[in-house]
Amino acid sequence: MKKKLRRLIASSRGSMRSWILGTNDGLVSILALIAGVTGGTYDTAIIVLAGIAGAIAGAISMAFGNYISIKSEIEFYHSEIEREKREIKKKPEEEIAEVREIYRKKGFKGKQLEAIVKHLTANQKRWLDVMMKEELGLHHEKFESPVKLAIITGVAFIIASIIPIVPYFFLSAKLALVASMISTGIVLFAAGAAKTLFTRKSWAISGIEMLVIGMLATAATFTIGSLFPVILAY
Repeated sequence: MKKKLRRLIASSRGSMRSWILGTNDGLVSILALIAGVTGGTYDTAIIVLAGIAGAIAGAISMAFGNYISIKSEIEFYHSEIEREKREIKKKPEEEIAEVREIYRKKGFKGKQLEAIVKHLTANQKRWLDVMMKEELGLHHEKFESPVKLAIITGVAFIIASIIPIVPYFFLSAKLALVASMISTGIVLFAAGAAKTLFTRKSWAISGIEMLVIGMLATAATFTIGSLFPVILAY
């Protein structure tokens, strides 16, 4: 069961990572935004408008940012493969020497070392695989579609941003901020704990870390927002 779960996570880690990224950012940034606006005014219409505008802008920004990041990663990966292919074809002796040095550092020597080098470089695909993994530290990747992951990030951001905004539809600004902090804090803790599916750190520590980051951001923006009426009074 555990192995099946690990395989499932590995096969969809791009999607899960994008979902967690969008969720975390949607929660923290929108909670911080509406806290800052609440610090400056108790007009719930203005606060909700700011929150919705921030959610839409943030979702678009996160989606495009994730798209560009993943697309660049894919392009870099494939460019490195092509570069190594060219070097193996044009400078085989140098590449063989690099393979020999890699495995010499692993402790092989003499006839055993030469046998390993001969075996690895006898097949171009195997040779390329060795250079990618051992020299460049790159492993075979099955990249998910950048467009798909961008959409996941944007959707996750929008959904997460609803959580801190909703209380302002039903409560006064002061009570809504408290309710927003509580509800968002719970989801932040859960999202932080979910990250441990990849990091394998303590779920409690990861959850608390996300919660603290969110609350610090909220306190900072609320304080800054509170200063505006004082500044404007002068």
